[in-house]
Order: sequence, then structure tokens, then C-alpha cells
Amino acid sequence: MLLSKRTLSILLLIVLVLQVTGAGSKAKPAALATQVSLSLSPASVTIPAQRSFSEDVIVDCGANAEGVGIVVTFDPSLLQVVSVDADESQFPLVLRNEYDNRLGIVWYDVGAPLGCHAEGNCPSGTARIATITFRAVAQAPQTAYIHLRGQVTWSGEYIFSGEGSGSTVTILPPPVMLYLPLVTRHYR
Repeated sequence: MLLSKRTLSILLLIVLVLQVTGAGSKAKPAALATQVSLSLSPASVTIPAQRSFSEDVIVDCGANAEGVGIVVTFDPSLLQVVSVDADESQFPLVLRNEYDNRLGIVWYDVGAPLGCHAEGNCPSGTARIATITFRAVAQAPQTAYIHLRGQVTWSGEYIFSGEGSGSTVTILPPPVMLYLPLVTRHYR
């Protein structure tokens, strides 16, 4: 039975949603789980208030992965998302790319190429799946924490589920701009 690309995308989305919610999950052995991870890069940022910065979402797929679902949370009184830009080089099927600055949350789910199992070219090793651009909106000095949770799947089962490595953001006072009057000398 052949399924359309849209039907396969919907099925992959359903699998990822079930995995994110934990419904019907089977955990992989601990040895496999230790090879796979999620992280934000850089792990720490120092930025003046009212400036933007970017965080790459990195997945270490281990030997193979077919889907990644992440949830990024942050304090919306300190940070606001400007954009979430997909990196489709390893995971070209972007199934969900949403954020809510009122709640301080980003949802992002991606899948591997549809034929990767049959073709033997599923993502492996380290891959950037997205870049999230934030703006520091708080009055400085403040410290903000960006938390990362997610799941990575292979053959319909979790190979990673839990906390990833987030990021710490130190917000500094904005740069002070001094304007001095132009002094001219008149010669006689």
C-alpha cells in the first residue's frame, strides 16, 4: 500500500505527538539513550538589554534518528522569540514550528526524509535542526534560563526522552551612548 507524502507526514506527526505526551512509549536500553542528546548552543550568552542573539538547537542522533520533537521554555518577561529558523539539511520534514511569547514556549518537531530507512540515509551524528533568535527585553542586570526538553526517535521508539542542555543568558545594561558637542575652533 502506497501512502501519499502528506499522509506519511501526518502519521509521523502523530507518532511524535504520542512520544511527546508519553502515550504508549517504550524506553530504549540505557546504553542507547546515553549516545543521544539535545542541547542549545552556545550554553551561555552575555548580551546587552534590548539586543538579539541566536541559539542553535543541536541533536546528537547517535547511530540513527528519524524524528525529533522539542519544547523550549523561557521567562517571557526577560526574553522574547524573534524567529525560529529551520535547518532542513538533516531533517527536512518540519512538522511543527510554533512559539508563544506570552507563555514563553517554543514547539518544534521535525522528521527525517521519508525514505531514509529504505535508502539507509537517516540522520546520524550531530545535526543542527533549528536556530532560535531571542531578544533580551528585561531591564538589566538579569539572568535568564532557556530550558530544553525533547524526544528523539528511531524505528518508532524513543532513543532519547527528557531534559536537554539548555542555556544561561546574562542580560547587561544597554550600552550608554554619549553625544558630545562638536567643538570648532575659529582662527583669526
